[in-house]
Amino acid sequence: MWQPLGTRKSYFFRNFLVYFAMEHRFRNVFGITHPNFMTFRQGMFFTHYQGREDNKRLKQFLLKQCKDNKFSRELLANTIKSAKKNIAFNRKLFHTQLETLRDKQLAKLFKDFVNHYLELYQFFMITVSADSLEGELLNELKRMKVSNPQENILKLTSSSMPSIINLEQQEFFEMCIKIEKLVKNHHKRFFWLPTTDESEPWPLGYFREKIGLKNIDYKSEIKKLKTRRNEIISERKKAIKELNLSQYYINIAAMLRTFTWLRLYSRNIFNFMLTHSRPLFEEIARRANISVEDVKFSTPAELRNFLAKGIPLNTAQHRENIKARKEAVLFVYLNGRLSIFSGNAAIKRFEEEVVDDAYNLVGKKKTTQTNEIKGIVVSHGKDSYGKDYEHNSHTIKGTVKIVLTTEQGNKVKEGDILVVRNTNPNLIDAINRASAIITDEGGITCHAAIVSRELGKPCIVGTKIATKVLRDGDVVEVDIEKGIIKKLK
Repeated sequence: MWQPLGTRKSYFFRNFLVYFAMEHRFRNVFGITHPNFMTFRQGMFFTHYQGREDNKRLKQFLLKQCKDNKFSRELLANTIKSAKKNIAFNRKLFHTQLETLRDKQLAKLFKDFVNHYLELYQFFMITVSADSLEGELLNELKRMKVSNPQENILKLTSSSMPSIINLEQQEFFEMCIKIEKLVKNHHKRFFWLPTTDESEPWPLGYFREKIGLKNIDYKSEIKKLKTRRNEIISERKKAIKELNLSQYYINIAAMLRTFTWLRLYSRNIFNFMLTHSRPLFEEIARRANISVEDVKFSTPAELRNFLAKGIPLNTAQHRENIKARKEAVLFVYLNGRLSIFSGNAAIKRFEEEVVDDAYNLVGKKKTTQTNEIKGIVVSHGKDSYGKDYEHNSHTIKGTVKIVLTTEQGNKVKEGDILVVRNTNPNLIDAINRASAIITDEGGITCHAAIVSRELGKPCIVGTKIATKVLRDGDVVEVDIEKGIIKKLK
């Protein structure tokens, strides 16, 4: 019944809000019940599962909206509007002197934070269904006997709207250009300083290295970012014309582009919210005399009751509840109703729900030894459409670096093959250093797919087993045409 979607790391509090939005917000916004969903967590890690057959009704709902682009336009506008409200609220929250507020005032602020989070999440949730639309478009291209249907899917669904990550990179390059001008002026003033004993004057590179500037043409890099967006639009128009798609399938592709962009955009806004709300959770922890971690393993109702009604959190019963939640939690959303289990009860119920013994308790598929892995090509490299500027080849050789946590990203060196369960914004530096990215999870609308296309990095997603079969130090050959990874040694 259940199909695993992916493993992530986060606190119980965030999972709880996801299911609250699922149960109380989704139907009100879209007029349809969210498909059956389940999450099993142990410690800080959790795995999402979706009902194998339950997405069909939501898929049909979305396909009906593709008679025109009204639904996609409204979803984009509403999500951006909600995101802007969230940014404004959380920026103000971050600078509020929370210790000066009375408990009931803090309770009101906490309630507002939760409502802002839920408002954005109700829009984000439907974008996760993009994979079902991808299948519909792919089937149509196969029916039309289009050569390289997967490559055409990339052209049709890649968004030309810059992501927040893309904007950060552009602003960083612009800042480096300004710093370069300052360094040049500094060099003119002081290049002569070390010549007392007939030594050579300092070259410009001395100061560039001292301040941390790389040997990069930053203006050229900005131009590449802008050029890539124009290339995406050009390739899309060309593909639509050559394929002679009906307006219905053009609209499906447009919805996929919108969903793809919104998924990454919303996740970045959630990161903004959670970072700027840290003082709020720290202040609640201080007043409740418990740790911040225990606050984030509490439910919103428990935190509100403490602030608004004075019901304490540092009791033996609450500590037992927290201990059980840290051991295991199972959220089961079936036919519009939510059930939550914790501790041993969560583990027992999870074992009853997941009848497919191909998966163990953390959702990891059992694997056998193999020297070849296959996945979905979501980016070919520099232009994302098959021309690998760096390698002039469809194969890349490199040393595998398995990265399962953000901290492990530091071990990725220039030219390594980055192998991960999934990517997130914390791994951007590692992605930039890697010559190719391979993931266990995801499809053409996942974070790795979007970022790799923006950065011009070869990327294969959805291998399911890469992090389990490969090991640090393995030398592999990545075929970015066929989506095959071969272990050489």
